[in-house]
Amino acid sequence: MKPEIKYGIIASVGVCLFVLLEYALGFHTTRLEIGEYSGYLSTIIPVVVFYLALKELRDTRYGGSLTIGQGLKAGGMMSLLSAVVITVFFQVYNKLINPGWMETAMEWQRNKLQQAGKGEAEIAAKMEGYQMMMSDTFQIVFQFLSTLILGTLIALILTLVLRRGRTVQQVKEGK
Repeated sequence: MKPEIKYGIIASVGVCLFVLLEYALGFHTTRLEIGEYSGYLSTIIPVVVFYLALKELRDTRYGGSLTIGQGLKAGGMMSLLSAVVITVFFQVYNKLINPGWMETAMEWQRNKLQQAGKGEAEIAAKMEGYQMMMSDTFQIVFQFLSTLILGTLIALILTLVLRRGRTVQQVKEGK
């Protein structure tokens, strides 16, 4: 199996398992004040997995150095695979695993706004925006594009960290 596919699957399954862990811990049901922030930790998973993938590719396929193009190509492939898997997972999660969580989250947001002393007009406007963001179409497009863009950005940064210039020996050999 190509490393891009292997690591793309590992990253996406890791993120999905993290979301399920958040659910099991109540971060999407009863402990939303933690869940509001815990999801950001899932970004660590593709950072670590993409690092391992790009390092492996650099050391095995590309002879010890990694160009920006090579890193972006591999990272883009892993990100695309992850985007598809994670987007499908979230649709299953939203419909079958935790179907009421978005309404629960919206009500929690409404309560936060009320506690902050916001007026009804402002609350209604924000709730309308939240409602739009909770639509299936918005969720699918946002989840897919955000995963793809963030993954590619992670790959670019990691490529800059991992790339090595040609060694003196490689220059002498014309490589």
